[in-house]
This record gives sequence, structure tokens and C-alpha cells, in this order.
Amino acid sequence: VSQVYNVAGVCQGRPVKGCLAVDQIYMAEGGAIHHKKDLIVNNNMHVLWWTFANIYKDGSYELGSIMVGHDNLGYAILTDESGKVRSTTKIEGEVIHKPGSYFAESAKVIIDGNEEWVFYPDKKDEMTDFVGGFPITAQQCGQWRRVGDTRELDHWLGWGESDRRNGTARNV
Repeated sequence: VSQVYNVAGVCQGRPVKGCLAVDQIYMAEGGAIHHKKDLIVNNNMHVLWWTFANIYKDGSYELGSIMVGHDNLGYAILTDESGKVRSTTKIEGEVIHKPGSYFAESAKVIIDGNEEWVFYPDKKDEMTDFVGGFPITAQQCGQWRRVGDTRELDHWLGWGESDRRNGTARNV
């Protein structure tokens, strides 16, 4: 699960603000994420996996990490400005890939049977350089929004992946 930071500063002379996700990766000795001894990727387990943060103009926020995979692999860990953290393994989801592409055209998850979230890819969403040009686990940015939430976004982070080789939903 990522550690997410809300950051602001100056980059190349321009004021910037946004969110930054930092992952601590724990792997078997000699392992390389997405490539070698990766328990999730090398065992064809995940369908979608994202970290997101939504910072709203009213000062509220929510952030989380979600994964939908095969068998019993899946979780949602969410928090908001109250500081309360909630987690569950009751999550289902579906991803639709762009025609002929490894990248998601859309995705959705349902948490605890009734809380629906939808993924909206960013216009500059495909991060092919992140994985050496071939998007085995298609790294992609975009917004995750809770269905029915009408708060206006100030800024956001949505960074994650889907793996077309593993299907479109759990056990599919």
C-alpha cells in the first residue's frame, strides 16, 4: 500500500501542487517488481491495482489503494480527512481495455457490495516509459471517483495498472 503525500512547490520555475505516492516494495531476494519473483504479477493474479487520492476544493479528501485479482486476492484500504481508515477484502471489479491495447478504457469496483467507484483515464494516461516501453502491467493515470460524489476536485492522483493477460474481472 502506497504512502501518499499532498505536495506543493516550484518545478522549473512554475508553482505546482499535487500528490505523490511512495511504495515500499518487499520481495524475495533477487526479485524485481513486475519481472522476477513478483508473487502477484508472475503468478497472473491481478486484474487491476491502483492508488488514488482526491483532494477537493472544500478541503476534504479521500485516498486509497484498491486491488482486484483472482481467487481471494483483493482489497480496498480507504481513508479521508477524518483520519479513519477502513479496509475490506470484499471488493469486485471489472476493467475494459482499449481496443488492441493493454491500457484501460474504463474500470469500476464495488466495495462491500454497495459502494461503487469508477475510473476515468487521464488524457495523457499511458505511462509506457515506466515499464520500458512494453506495458505488461499497463501503468496508467486517471481519476477514481465514487459514484454519486459531486464534490469539485482541486487536484488528484490516480496511478495504477491493469493486466489484460489476466482477464477483465475476478476469475474471468
